[in-house]
Amino acid sequence: MTGTLFFTYGSLMFSNIFEGVTGEKDRHQKATLKQWSRNAMLDKTKPEAAPSLNPQAQVDGILWLEASDIALKNLNIFEASDCSREIATVVLENGSPRKAWVYHWIEESLLFGKWDAAVFAKQHQADFVAHHWQTSKDQTSRNCD
Repeated sequence: MTGTLFFTYGSLMFSNIFEGVTGEKDRHQKATLKQWSRNAMLDKTKPEAAPSLNPQAQVDGILWLEASDIALKNLNIFEASDCSREIATVVLENGSPRKAWVYHWIEESLLFGKWDAAVFAKQHQADFVAHHWQTSKDQTSRNCD
């Protein structure tokens, strides 16, 4: 393990999806990304996030601990080509800041409204997992790097 920290804020907050994508068991804790916003995307059930000018904006999510280089490669394949992986500061529940990788969505024209994790879990998670596992076998060259 490389000890890389990775912050997720959408479908990858769910252990079954994170483990399916990365091949790693979850070791995580809750965290918050300050001055970012999480938005729904047109025609997609997963959200994307971007820095916000609103000082009150924040995104609650999961900080995954000790992600390997292979996990990061798999996460790059999983994510769309319209994002970049960058280092951001997240805040743990106890108030401690940590530097972690996060995906930043760059195509703002596809973002609209708020994304709700509870709605995703109830209405979309099963279909999302089935679709991802069916199509992920063919995805080998999509990268956000």
